[in-house]
Amino acid sequence: MTHPSRRTLLGSTAGLLALTAGCIADEDDDDPDPGSGSGNNSGDENGNGDENSTENGEEDENDNGEDDGDGNGDDDDDGNTGSDDVSIDDHQYQRPAVSDKPSMEHLRSSDDVEDWLADRDDIDDDTTEFVDETDFDESVLVALEAGGPNLCYELAVERAEVEDDTVVVEAAAVDESTPETACGEQEVTVGAVVRATFDDDPVTDVSVALTDRDGKEHGMATASDSASDSASDSTGSDADSNN
Repeated sequence: MTHPSRRTLLGSTAGLLALTAGCIADEDDDDPDPGSGSGNNSGDENGNGDENSTENGEEDENDNGEDDGDGNGDDDDDGNTGSDDVSIDDHQYQRPAVSDKPSMEHLRSSDDVEDWLADRDDIDDDTTEFVDETDFDESVLVALEAGGPNLCYELAVERAEVEDDTVVVEAAAVDESTPETACGEQEVTVGAVVRATFDDDPVTDVSVALTDRDGKEHGMATASDSASDSASDSTGSDADSNN
């Protein structure tokens, strides 16, 4: 039997080691270490990529764009209309005296108020206080009255506003009773006073429409402090419209 020499064994061992090293190198090339990848993954993990750019962009737009623009726009548009320059109050009352027909008066001064109250010695204190506290340097006062067949009637102010530099008032004598209400059968006068108070000089024109208990419409218009009041009557088509 022939035994290999020492030189032969060393050469075979060296060849085997070289072959093994080549296989290991091939495996490393095919399966790279995921922990040593490119900078793209590290950029996403650290939050320095698209996520930060989008987030910062949206916050800047909302904080410095839409919010500021909308808020300033609304503030500039509000509070500059004519309707904000006047406040309108009304007060209803009832008194036992019976009026022959509906009345509409534009009270222009404290003297007018004194005369109006002198003709109504049965009016309540709340109504007296309401008209007495009117400042005619800044206010317009309108007084309306109509008859009612029972104690459940009142003069309802259906419209009170300033339109085209005119104080417009619409009112109607209405029955406020319900099937469960027991109304005293007594003729009364129902009334309302309407006051428009202006931030600047008050307007001088007044237009009033009043519907009585029978559905008949009455109107009044005043054009200036020195003009005479003009009144008109018209018969309503529906006598039950005041219910």
